Amino acid sequence: MDDFNQDNNKAKLLEEMNENENQNQNENQNQNQNQNEIQIENQIQNENQIKLKHRRKYIALDENEEKFRFPGRFYFILGSEFSERFCYYGIRAILILFLTDELHYSENHATSVYHLFIFAAYFLPLEGALVADSCLGKFKTILYFSVVYLLGGTALSLSALGSPRAWLTFVGLFLIALGTGSIKPNVSSFLGDQLFNVTPRLLSRIFSLFYISINVGSLLSMLVTPIVEKYLSYFYAFGIPVILMFFSVIMFLAGKRSYKIIPPTDKLITKSIKAIFYSCRNKRRAKKAGNYVKKKHWLDWAEDKYGKQLVEDLKTVFHVLIIFVPIPIFWSLYDQSSSRWVLQSKEMDLHIASYEIPAAQVQVLNPLLLMVTIPLFDKVIYPSLRKRGIDLRPLKRMAIGFFLTSLSFVSAGIIQFFIDNNPPKTITFWYQAISYFILSAGETLVSITGLELAYSQSANSMKSIVMALWLLTTAIGNLIVSIIAEASLFSKKHLEYFFYAFLMIVFLFLFILIARKYKYASPDQRSSGNQSKNGKEKNKDVVLDINQVSSIDLNNNNNNSDNDLNKDINEDSMEAKLLKEPKKEEETQDDFNTNTYNSNNDENGENDENDSVENIHNHSYIQKNTENQEIVLEDDENENENQNQNQNQNQNQNQNQNQNQNQNQNENENQIDDDKSVDKDQ
Repeated sequence: MDDFNQDNNKAKLLEEMNENENQNQNENQNQNQNQNEIQIENQIQNENQIKLKHRRKYIALDENEEKFRFPGRFYFILGSEFSERFCYYGIRAILILFLTDELHYSENHATSVYHLFIFAAYFLPLEGALVADSCLGKFKTILYFSVVYLLGGTALSLSALGSPRAWLTFVGLFLIALGTGSIKPNVSSFLGDQLFNVTPRLLSRIFSLFYISINVGSLLSMLVTPIVEKYLSYFYAFGIPVILMFFSVIMFLAGKRSYKIIPPTDKLITKSIKAIFYSCRNKRRAKKAGNYVKKKHWLDWAEDKYGKQLVEDLKTVFHVLIIFVPIPIFWSLYDQSSSRWVLQSKEMDLHIASYEIPAAQVQVLNPLLLMVTIPLFDKVIYPSLRKRGIDLRPLKRMAIGFFLTSLSFVSAGIIQFFIDNNPPKTITFWYQAISYFILSAGETLVSITGLELAYSQSANSMKSIVMALWLLTTAIGNLIVSIIAEASLFSKKHLEYFFYAFLMIVFLFLFILIARKYKYASPDQRSSGNQSKNGKEKNKDVVLDINQVSSIDLNNNNNNSDNDLNKDINEDSMEAKLLKEPKKEEETQDDFNTNTYNSNNDENGENDENDSVENIHNHSYIQKNTENQEIVLEDDENENENQNQNQNQNQNQNQNQNQNQNQNQNENENQIDDDKSVDKDQ
C-alpha cells in the first residue's frame, strides 16, 4: 500500500508539473500574441503616418499636414532664384532707355538691339537643356552659367560707368543671355530632384513659394531699378541687380553639400533629335535604293533603330507644333510692351499728383493687371458662359486672345497718333492702362491657354521638349521685331502699331483654318509607356513632371511677374477638365463651327477651372523624380519586410511552442498510462 500511495503521489506531482508547464506555455503564447498585435498596430501606424524619411534632413509633416518644415537646401535654391530673377528683370526694365539715352541709338535701332537680346535669352535654353542633358548635369550647368551670367552683368554695369562703351555693353548682354538662357530650363528641374517622396499637397506649397519668390523678385526689380536710374545713374541701376546675382551664385553654391546631385542619364532630348534626323536620312536612303514603301508618318522610318515608343511620342510633338504657327506673332506684339510702349510712355505726362514716375515703371501695369484678368476669366467669365451652355475650349480662347492682342495695338496706335499731333507731355500715361488691360486679357487667353493646351496634348515623355519649343516661339517673335525695327519701314510711329495689329489678324485667320482641322488627343493617346514594375498599368492621368516643368520659363511672359503661378493653376484645371471627358479613339473638335457645348455638369461647371492654389502640381508626382522617391520607398518597404519577417518568426516560435506543448501533453499522457498499467500489475 505504501508503494501504491507513493506512486499515486508521484503521478499527482507529475500532473501538477505538467499543468504548470502548460500554464507557462499558454502565458508565453499569449504574450507572443500580444507582441504580434502590438507590432501589427505599429506597422499600421507607420503606414498611415505621413513621414518623409531620409538619412539627411527631411520634410516632416504631422497627420493633419498643419506643421511642416522645408529642408535647408530648398532655401538655398529659393534665394538663388529670387536673386537671379531680380537681376534679369531689373536689367530688362531699363535697357531700352539706356540704349537711347546713354548710347544715343535711334528708337528703331535700340528696339532692334533690345529684342535681339530677348531672342538670345529665349533661344539659348535649348543649349542649356542639351548641355545639362548630355554632359554636365543640372547642378554644374546652373553653377557654371551663373558665373557667366555674373560676368555679363558686371560688364554691362561697367559699360555705363563714365562714358558708355557700346562694345562692352554688347559683351555684357551676350553673356547675360547665355547665362540666363542656360539656367532657365534647369532650375525648377533641379529643385524637383531635391524632393523625396513628397505628398501633392506639400509639393504644391513648395512650388507655390518657389513661384512667389520668382514673381516677387521680378516685380520688385521693375519697381526699384527705374527709381535708382532716375535719382542716381545707370551704373548703380545695373549694379544693384549684379549684386543680387552675386548673392545668387553664393547661395546656390552654399547648399552644395545638402543637394542631391543626379548625373545626366537618359539624354532624352539628344536621343529625340537624333531620331528625327535618322528618320529623314533613312527615308531618303530608301528612295535612292528603290525600296521605298509609303508609311503612315515620316517618323516611322526611325522605328527600326529607336523603337516604336519614342517614335509615337515624337508624333505628339509634331501634332502640337501646328498650333504654334501664330504664337511667334503674338510674342512679337506682346514683348513690345517693354520696348516700344516704354518709349511711348517717355513722351507722355507721367505725373501722379505731383510725383513724376519713371517711364520704365509704367510697364508694371502688365503684371498688376494680370492679377485682375486671370481671376476675372477663371472665376467669372468662364463659369458664367458654361452656365449658358457655352464652353470656350482652348482653341477658341486662343483665337479670342489673338484678337484682343491685335486690339491692344490698335489702342496703342491711336494713343501714338494723339501724341504726335499734340504738344509734348500733354497726354497722360493713364491712357496706356487701356492698352495694357487689353493686352493682359489677350495674354491670359493666349499664353496661359496655349501653354496648357500644348502641355496637355503632348506625350508625358515629350513635355520638356514641347516646353522648349514653346520658349522658342518667344525667341522667333522677338527676332521678327528686331528685323522690322532695324529696317525702319514706317515714317509714322502709329502706322507701325497698326501694321502689327493687322499682322496679328492675318495670323488669326490662319489659326482659324488650323483649328478647324485640329484633332484633340485623348488621354490614351497622350499616356504612353505607363507600365509599372509589377506589370500593372499606372494611372493614366496626365502627369506634370517637375523635371519637365523645368523647361517652362517660370517668367515666360517676360514682364509678367504674377502670371506663372496662375499659369500652373490653369494647367491643372485643363488637365482636370480633359480627364473628366469621356475617352474616344479620335476626338475631332471643330472649335469654330460649334457655338454651344451641352454638358450634364453645367451646374457644377464652376469647379472645372477654379482649382485652388493648394492643388497646384497635384499631378506633379513625378516621372523622372520617381528614381529618387523609390530610394525612400524601398527603405520603407524594407522596414515593412523586416517587420513581417519578425512577425513570421514570432508565429513560428508560437507554432514551435504549441508543438512542444503537445509533445509534453503526449508525454504526460504516456506517463499516466504507464502508471496506471503499473498499478494494475501490482
